[in-house]
Amino acid sequence: MTRSPIQDTLALPAVGRREVRAACDPSRPLIPEEQAQLHEDLSIAQGGDRIRQIENRIRDAWADSYVCELVTGHAGCGKSTELLRLASELRKPKEGRAYHVVYIDAYDYLNPFEVRLPQLVVSLMAALAEEPRVDLRKTRSGPKLWDQVRGLLTAAGREIGSDLVKEVPLLKSLLRVDLKFVRDFRRESSDHIQQILALIRDLVLEVRTQLPEDQSEIVFVVDNLEKIPDGETETKVSLHETLFLRELPLLDVPAHLVLTYPISLNYSAVALRQVFHDARQTTIPMVGIRQKPGLDVRGDDVQGIATLRRLLARRVRLDKVFADEGAILGVIRESGGCVRDLLRLVGEMPTIGAIPFSTATVDAVIADYINEYERILQGKPYLPLLHTIERTGAFPGDTDPAWKQQLLLGLIVLEYDTGTWYDVHPLAKRTRAYRAATSER
Repeated sequence: MTRSPIQDTLALPAVGRREVRAACDPSRPLIPEEQAQLHEDLSIAQGGDRIRQIENRIRDAWADSYVCELVTGHAGCGKSTELLRLASELRKPKEGRAYHVVYIDAYDYLNPFEVRLPQLVVSLMAALAEEPRVDLRKTRSGPKLWDQVRGLLTAAGREIGSDLVKEVPLLKSLLRVDLKFVRDFRRESSDHIQQILALIRDLVLEVRTQLPEDQSEIVFVVDNLEKIPDGETETKVSLHETLFLRELPLLDVPAHLVLTYPISLNYSAVALRQVFHDARQTTIPMVGIRQKPGLDVRGDDVQGIATLRRLLARRVRLDKVFADEGAILGVIRESGGCVRDLLRLVGEMPTIGAIPFSTATVDAVIADYINEYERILQGKPYLPLLHTIERTGAFPGDTDPAWKQQLLLGLIVLEYDTGTWYDVHPLAKRTRAYRAATSER
């Protein structure tokens, strides 16, 4: 990600209207240069530092063994920030060993409506070509793979030049914006996928010889794959199942892989770790703001709320921006422990009310978001199920898989840790649709 650290243009923690909106922009995952000032360790309220565990497993891999890490979580739980932190940590030498990390934002390289294995392999090649330490033209397999890709591009209706490095920007643009071309390219690639996979494997091996001896292992971090919308392929099979359960497991390169995936696949009939040969799955949960089921009285999760309060205090001057503690606690509770929602709600407050923000401002801001949930939930057959989840913290065993997918991907039901449990988003609980439904069991 190439952007200036926010602290270069903004005094933090923020106080003014525009500054508060900028400091709480939920669309900005923290880049490494922002981590020291803005990153708050949420792991204390999430059941442990899962990202540190991924780093440890990569660093502990022996000789020519490579790990595949599959990472998921709800939209807004902070995956991109944490994966950028992982990339930064792996680049640092520890015990004489650092890693050459290639971070790939899938949305920079791929069209979200047509993501399949051939395009992903090409994105790996394009990302390597952009690395300053790497010159793919000095490898044997790089030009071979490029010639293969050029032939497929021509068959798909687009001519492209022979200089791999110079043509990468055009290739990235084609893969992102021209949906018809991408589909044609994927079809043309289907009969050549084994050759393409063999060439990308050889290419990674050769690239390693160009790297410093103490940083010769490569880690590919492919982020935002979990945001790919599901749908049906030409064979009427789920796109998520096709990509994550059938195609991506074929990607075998001499490098460590960290891939994100949709949280709904945690409940697939086929376990990801089976098709990925015992890959490790990591789910980043929301931050608890309410005590888990099993207690007679379920009050606030004091530790979780304190953690989110510290996160917010890194971005805005709480004593100046909020009128009182009640307003701070109110917006934290309404976020459901979703970092993105917390930032989004605070970032919207300057458009609704004046600083310092009161509880009334919090209520005014959340009104629009409650309306969004109202429109989503009206008439849905799973409404009674929400009351069961709220009471028990679990999905009943006979829950329709399609309902479960809708509830998780739509942030209607959120996943928490300390013995995995679930709760309904606080904003969903405020809807008429939710209140009017009765528990089914």
